[in-house]
Amino acid sequence: MISSSDTLLLKKYQTVLAEADMGLWEWDFSTNSVHLDDGILKLYGLPPGSSPLTAAQLFELIHPEDRRLYFDKNEEVSAAGEFAPDSSIRIVTSTGQIKYLRNRSRQIRNTDGTVIGHMGLSWDVTSEVLLKEEKEKTDWQFQLMISLIESSTDLFGFSDKSGVPLYVNQVGHDVFGVQIGQKYFAEYVAKKDQKYIYEVVIPRLRANKGWEGEVLAFNPMTKEEIPIWLRIFSVKLGPTHSDIFYACSGSDLRKLKAIQNSLIMQSKMAALGEMAAEMAHEINNPLMIIQVKSQMLHERLTKGVVDAAKIISDLQLIEKNSHRIQKIVHSSKAISRNAELDPYSQVSILTLIDETFEIFQERFNKRKLKLELIVGDGINYNDMIEARGSEILQVFVNLLNNAYDAIRHQPEGWVQFELSKAVGNFYEIQVVDSGVKIPKGIADKMMEPFFTTKPTGQGTGLGLSISKQIIENHRGQLFYDSNAPHTRFVVTLQKKINA
Repeated sequence: MISSSDTLLLKKYQTVLAEADMGLWEWDFSTNSVHLDDGILKLYGLPPGSSPLTAAQLFELIHPEDRRLYFDKNEEVSAAGEFAPDSSIRIVTSTGQIKYLRNRSRQIRNTDGTVIGHMGLSWDVTSEVLLKEEKEKTDWQFQLMISLIESSTDLFGFSDKSGVPLYVNQVGHDVFGVQIGQKYFAEYVAKKDQKYIYEVVIPRLRANKGWEGEVLAFNPMTKEEIPIWLRIFSVKLGPTHSDIFYACSGSDLRKLKAIQNSLIMQSKMAALGEMAAEMAHEINNPLMIIQVKSQMLHERLTKGVVDAAKIISDLQLIEKNSHRIQKIVHSSKAISRNAELDPYSQVSILTLIDETFEIFQERFNKRKLKLELIVGDGINYNDMIEARGSEILQVFVNLLNNAYDAIRHQPEGWVQFELSKAVGNFYEIQVVDSGVKIPKGIADKMMEPFFTTKPTGQGTGLGLSISKQIIENHRGQLFYDSNAPHTRFVVTLQKKINA
C-alpha cells in the first residue's frame, strides 16, 4: 500500500516531468488500456482527465509513417529483458502538430513472472531532432557547395584581413598558381595592375565595399599573365575591423577573348570593306597630283627650264600629298590590326582623333555631311593618355561609324567631336550627331553584347559593347547621355593609366 507521503511525492514528480515536457505512461495488457499522466496528456495535446485511452486510440495518435515502428518497438520491449533501448517516434497531437518523442520502456510482470504490461517515460525531443536535421541539411549543402566550387572552372578563394590566402579551389591553384598562406593576393596580379589594386581596390575593401573588373593575373609558378574578370568583397564576422576576411571569384577570360577578338576582326574588316571605295578615291586624288607634278618636273628639267622657286613649290606639293596618303594608310593599318597584346604607351589624344577623321573624311565629304572637331582651351598634341592606341582608335571609329549611319540620309547632317578636360585626371570626348534621340527600349540594351539594330550583313552588333569594355579596361567610362537633345555619347579617359 502506497503511503500518502509517497503519493504526494509521486504527484510532485509528475508535475516536474510535465513542466519538462516529459511524462509517464502504463499499458495494461489485461484491459488493453493505456494510462497517461498529466505530462503525457500535455505532450499529446489531450485535456486533463482524458486518461486512460484504449491502445487503438493511442495508436491513432502515432504518425502514420511511424505506426509500424511503434508496433515493432513494443514487440522489442516484450522480447527484451527488464529494459528496452530508447526509441523515437513521431506523434500527431490533437491540434495537428507533429512532435518527436523519445521513449524509454520496461516490462511489467506479475508475481509469477508473466508480462502483464509495459510502462515507460516519454519526452519531447522535437527541437533536438529538427536542429539535427537542419545541421545535416546545412552540412549537406556546405559539402555540395564545396564540391561545386572545387569542380568549377572559375577561381574561388578567400584570404585573411591582411590579404594572405586561406583557401583557394583547384582552379585557383592549378591555373593561377595561388598558394595557401603564401604571398598577399595583390602579388598574384600582374605588375601593371598592382598599383591600381593598392590605390583603388584595397581602400574599397577596407571600407567594406566590393569591387569587380578586369585585371591581369600573374601565375608565379608559370610566370604567365592571364586576363581575368575578378570580383572581390569583404565579409564581416564581427563588430571590429579585425573580424573580417576577403573573398573573391574570378573568370579566366582567355577563351572569351579569343572568340571576341575573332569577332572584332570580322567587324573591323566589314567596316573597312564599307569604306574601301571612299578610301581608294581619297588615295587616288593625291596620287594623281603627285603623278602630274612629277611629269611636269620631268618635262621642265628635260627642256632645261629651271625655275628653282617653281620646282620647290611642286616638290612641297608632292611631299604634302605623300604625307596625306601615308596618314590614310597608317589609319587603316591601325584600325585593322590586333592590339590586344600591345603594351600601354603614351599617345596623343588629338592624334588618335585625327586618324579617325582621316578614315571618315571622304565618306562625309561625298555626302556633304559636316564632321567637326572642337578642342577645349589649353589642349594640344602634347596632351597624352597612356593606352593601347589602336584600341582607343577602334572605339572612336565605332562611335563615328554609328553616327555616320544615323545621319547619312540627312541633307545637312553633322557630327561633332568635342575634346575637353574633365574633373580630375581625365579627358572627356563627346561624340554628338544630328540624328534623332535613341528610343529608350534600344538605349537600355545597346551596350549589351551582340545587340544591334542593323540589318543582317551590315554589322555584328559588337561596336558599343566592345567599345565600353575597352574604355573600362583603360579605367575610363563610355556612356550614352539620354538627357541631351541629340544623340550624344561620352568617353572619359585618364591622362595617365596606373601601371
